[in-house]
Amino acid sequence: MAQIVNNALEWANNSAVQVVRNGTDLDTTDMLHEIEVVEINRASAAERSGGPGIRYQNSSNYLFCILKDDNTQDELELGKITGGSLTVLSSVNATAANGDTVELRGIDDQLTCRHNGTLVLGPTTETDHDGQLRVNVRFEGAGSDASSIVRLDNSHATNTIPPDASPSFGPRRRRVM
Repeated sequence: MAQIVNNALEWANNSAVQVVRNGTDLDTTDMLHEIEVVEINRASAAERSGGPGIRYQNSSNYLFCILKDDNTQDELELGKITGGSLTVLSSVNATAANGDTVELRGIDDQLTCRHNGTLVLGPTTETDHDGQLRVNVRFEGAGSDASSIVRLDNSHATNTIPPDASPSFGPRRRRVM
């Protein structure tokens, strides 16, 4: 299990994509990464978003699920970055609120995304990133309003078998991010 505890990650007043990653390989590509959205506020910016990523190889190759506070419609987005190119695998309307949790699971070639514990995206088949063993956090947005912010905390990544996962999810492992 890899874990960031009480290490708030904050992204404000920026109009690009930023990725924060852990430096420890997990023992399997089957993984779960959950994070709490402590604060999300787009203010007058067009969008603010953030959420967990898995199977991180480098900033050009990883999977993610982000919660977006958008000026037209809030949503949850499941996607991948391959060779630096963004592909949105699926998305759904969702209300972005402080205190929400976003969870991304990759078990075998199946991806799922949960919002506040409820399965909302997936399972989606994805085979491009089977060999990447690290987790990450993705932030993105547009605009430059100084009061636009995304603050994430309580990141928890593991390869422990969740109660509703397949038996192949792997044994419990502990690692510090």
